[in-house]
Amino acid sequence: MKYKYKKFLSYLSLTVFCILIHVPCVYSFADIDRDTCSLNGKKLYGTVKVVEYGIPDFTVKKIEYGLPDLRVKKMNYGFPNSCGEWKFIQYGIPDFTIKFVEYGIADLNIKFIEYGLPGL
Repeated sequence: MKYKYKKFLSYLSLTVFCILIHVPCVYSFADIDRDTCSLNGKKLYGTVKVVEYGIPDFTVKKIEYGLPDLRVKKMNYGFPNSCGEWKFIQYGIPDFTIKFVEYGIADLNIKFIEYGLPGL
């Protein structure tokens, strides 16, 4: 309980700081395991299926500014076996499913990258 209270206070102080300097803050309450690159026991790399209806494994918000929880590189070829490498599929069995949201709280804030290293 003490850890969650400290985490809440850190988010609160970050929000107040961002309001004072007029910068949009983007953060989430995601508890990502950095050692295994997973969230809630599901790995954050591999084949991904976007769902619009039903229950996804994660709700995801795409951000342009701020610090994302995960930098994602879209893979068209090869095998997505490193943290943050996603290969989008329409058919077949995905490693996890996501739903993009624009408003509200998301499980993950991500930023799509073309160059650089994907991951946390």
